[in-house]
Amino acid sequence: MREKLEGRVKIPGSPDLDAWLARRRNQIRAEMNEGPSRAIQLQDYYVFHHPSRTGWLSREAFNEYAEYLARRLDFLDDAFRRTEAGDLLVDVLMRSDEREGFEQGEPHGNILVLDTRQRVLFLYRLLAADGDFLLPYARSIASQFGTSQFGYLEAGELLPGTCREVARTFSDYAYTADDRQMLDKLDSTATRIEKQIAESIEKQGSGSRREQTSIPRLEWLIDLGLAQRQPTEDSTRVFALTEEGCRFAAKACSLYEQYLSTLYADNALMAVLDDRFYDLVSQLYFGGKAKPWDEGDPVDFLRPAFDALSKLRGYYLLRPLLLLANLNVLESESPRFLEYSKARDLLESAYQAAPDRFSYTIDRFATDYQLRILD
Repeated sequence: MREKLEGRVKIPGSPDLDAWLARRRNQIRAEMNEGPSRAIQLQDYYVFHHPSRTGWLSREAFNEYAEYLARRLDFLDDAFRRTEAGDLLVDVLMRSDEREGFEQGEPHGNILVLDTRQRVLFLYRLLAADGDFLLPYARSIASQFGTSQFGYLEAGELLPGTCREVARTFSDYAYTADDRQMLDKLDSTATRIEKQIAESIEKQGSGSRREQTSIPRLEWLIDLGLAQRQPTEDSTRVFALTEEGCRFAAKACSLYEQYLSTLYADNALMAVLDDRFYDLVSQLYFGGKAKPWDEGDPVDFLRPAFDALSKLRGYYLLRPLLLLANLNVLESESPRFLEYSKARDLLESAYQAAPDRFSYTIDRFATDYQLRILD
């Protein structure tokens, strides 16, 4: 991966490109003596054509991302094998120009820019992995700034409050030593960030826990279309939530808090994803025109997605299968959506009525169904 991303590609020069390259770190700058062309790293090409125009492959990239993030988002398992969600991303949702551009080291396509279908998948995976923190944090940003500009330091000032809010939410459910250690870590992170804010550590030219915690999540919001980077003459790290981002943060966090009031805290996030995720997606990315698909044959709803994915595996987990099925129908002329909890109930009824049409079972982690359509 490093060899591909640091490989040189030639692209036409422009004043905009040259000005951007001049702000990049010396070790990844282009050779500036290429006449009308610029010989830049492939990662520079990707980043230059990304809305945020920031980031590069760090020295710790494989520890931080290649070896961790893909597993944390459930695209790879612990043995670095692709999961069903990984199959969905690479074999179905990734465009051919993106795949070919990366594999051939050519400057076309952009694996860093997500289209709508990819955004839906990453939104689900990010919420599943980090939603207990990301939702309260996004809500705090929306409440504090709305769609107005804010700097990364201002966003960082909201982190101690978010850390302590999350700790309070889960304090009554810290039954094990690992649970208590996690709560202690949240409290120590809040204290550490407050200390770094008081010391103005950013003036020392070094990163801090505040930046390590806030900036990746702000970049996620940009990737998902929920925020924009709006650089000024004084700083490139100026952001603003979009109107859609503000609405999503308010709605999703409100649903999350409703479930927190009636369920155990560690079940609330999954309840949002199982009961309301595609309603949220319909409003966020598809104009809110879709209606719930709550009757009829669930096999018919799932079949096109199963046909697209079944060549990869015999059985397929319901959650990634349902995500692709919803994308197919949400993009149709008669948009509908089917939530996971409803699909699960409909499948149980359909199986009792016609057990020869499909088979299904609980997966080995007891967290999802595995489904195989037979007819």
